[in-house]
Amino acid sequence: MSTNNIVANVETKFLCRHRQIRKLSHFLKLNDIHNIILNGPKSTGKTCITKMLLDQFEYIYLWFDMINLDNSNRFFYDKILQQFKDYLNEKFSNTDNDGDDDDSEFVSKKCLNPIQFIDYMIKLLQIYRQKTSLHDNNKIIIVIDNADILIEENNENLIYLLNNLDQLTGHICPITVIWIFKHHLERLFRLTTDFKMNALQISFEPYEQEELFQLLTQSSLLPKNDTHKLYRTFVNLILKTLTPFENDFPNLNFICHKYFEKYTTPLNDDEIALYNKSGHLYVKFQPYLQEIMDQISGMVINGLNKNVRQFIESMSPSLCYTYVSAYLATYNSTKTDIRFFVRNQRNNRSKKSMNIKDNEIKCPKWFELERSYHIYRAIIDLNEKDYDLRMNLLINDDCEFLRQMANLYDSKILSSKSTQQQWSCSGDSKFQLSQVITDDMILDISSKIDLDINAFLVHRIERSNKQIQL
Repeated sequence: MSTNNIVANVETKFLCRHRQIRKLSHFLKLNDIHNIILNGPKSTGKTCITKMLLDQFEYIYLWFDMINLDNSNRFFYDKILQQFKDYLNEKFSNTDNDGDDDDSEFVSKKCLNPIQFIDYMIKLLQIYRQKTSLHDNNKIIIVIDNADILIEENNENLIYLLNNLDQLTGHICPITVIWIFKHHLERLFRLTTDFKMNALQISFEPYEQEELFQLLTQSSLLPKNDTHKLYRTFVNLILKTLTPFENDFPNLNFICHKYFEKYTTPLNDDEIALYNKSGHLYVKFQPYLQEIMDQISGMVINGLNKNVRQFIESMSPSLCYTYVSAYLATYNSTKTDIRFFVRNQRNNRSKKSMNIKDNEIKCPKWFELERSYHIYRAIIDLNEKDYDLRMNLLINDDCEFLRQMANLYDSKILSSKSTQQQWSCSGDSKFQLSQVITDDMILDISSKIDLDINAFLVHRIERSNKQIQL
């Protein structure tokens, strides 16, 4: 299939992204381009378009989602080498194996530092180049998805290594690194001031209202029960009302399909002839529209309504600790857990020795359920002065913690990286506390259990001027 046909095929599957698709396909052809940055908010097509183009053009690529990888650079080096080696074994399993007996020996060793990683990578690239000497295209592409995590962890060393990987490996084969960011570009360039990061950038802007309408009304998404051909009118109403609150395509698509039946319900009313059809539908649908807006804006969440202070006052100690553990896991990095908890598990539990960084930037991070559970147990053990209550929370409330986390997920207070709608506590699941849980609310929850939340945070939070309404 020709290049133009491939690009046209991808464009038919990803509407309103023609410019980004053509730019990326053009950049991928250039062997002297070693870094490409894709930047834009979630659900704008960055990951899906990249995967499809790489598959359609049959490029050799190694894909790494930083959310699913350990924070240690050493393990990341091993992942790159192992994935590259697996590709070589799969690609050339039927070819002559002469001279390959020593290939696995050096890769099986653990990569302890960047120098070893470069040495091993050069050996693999030399093997790859020998086996592909008859092929025109021996370019290798490394994709770093959710690269924002590297910025959040200030991982300048890994960024430098990947940025200069083609040069460090002696240009044996052309190597291009694709960085996929949701935000943090300004912090990236501040972090890389010590070295020059030459990268071409492609912006995936949020969809405009007209583009969202085109996406939501494409033939594959039209509901089968649209007997009155009202779906386009309904989508237009949803977008005009909700776009100031929500412009995420998957979320809007979910809302449209969930509420369309409620929108058309008045058509079954015998008195419909007495009203203007569109006006009657709008009036009947208004309460649902207000419900959607309240949920999106965070004013009303299942289990957490406008009487926030009353809700906090009714919280059990276990639920308070659950909220706090999710907050700490969201806004602290994994590196700080040892600093705040493990070092203070001895008899001396003084928090005064902790070095708090007041000027550290606050940004949400994804965490594993197991990590939040360990934080949950640690803060109970450090903070709860009532011995009987502490023992009860630590020994008997394991299932209670999971049940409460599941309720937070069902209430949209806890968001998941997974695309599945149902609660899952598998090892691959990543979670994040919703930003509708404000610093003021966390301070109130912490006060209820007599916990100094700032003693466990790398950034300091203060109460805002706004008071929670009774």
